[in-house]
Amino acid sequence: MRSLIIDESGDLGKHGSKYFIILGILIKNEKELEKIVKNLRRNKFKKKLANVREIKATNSSPKLIKQILRKVNHLNAEIFCIVLTKQKYSIVNKNQCYDYLSGLLAEQIEIHSSLLVRIDKSKIIRKDINEFNKLFKEKLNIDEKFNVEIYHSLSHRYKSIQVVDVVAWSYFQKFENQNPEFVEQIHLKVNIKEID
Repeated sequence: MRSLIIDESGDLGKHGSKYFIILGILIKNEKELEKIVKNLRRNKFKKKLANVREIKATNSSPKLIKQILRKVNHLNAEIFCIVLTKQKYSIVNKNQCYDYLSGLLAEQIEIHSSLLVRIDKSKIIRKDINEFNKLFKEKLNIDEKFNVEIYHSLSHRYKSIQVVDVVAWSYFQKFENQNPEFVEQIHLKVNIKEID
């Protein structure tokens, strides 16, 4: 079973960021992403991360972010990214917009095995979660014989989401702040779809 870990950067509000990014890393096993954070906590960044409950790119040093990105490069993984230019759209329903963009992400992915999808939890109502799961499964390019499990998880509990947060934030910096210094560290295959 392969794993697809998803997080976002930016916001879908009327004001706030100019861009919204939703990004997924497709990898053979989620534990490979978790090991990155475990090793950082045990070794090079042991003191800095001692009292940090969760790694978030917005609260991290450029040194830590770049170290995570360098470690991601050693994985057998692929990145999928949707970039929305918000100013060109009138977002009436944030929930539906999020689901639509996630569906666009799913459409990019062709997979020939069962899949575990872990997404940073943003939905609370069971109906909204079920609607998301249904749409996401419909949009995936996957044979019906394969099982798809979707989990909406809290990022402080899953180190894999924390790594994806750093990668999504890096792309957000490129688009929102015209700062490519972080994405320039990424050498994996990246599939970017811009909605503008």
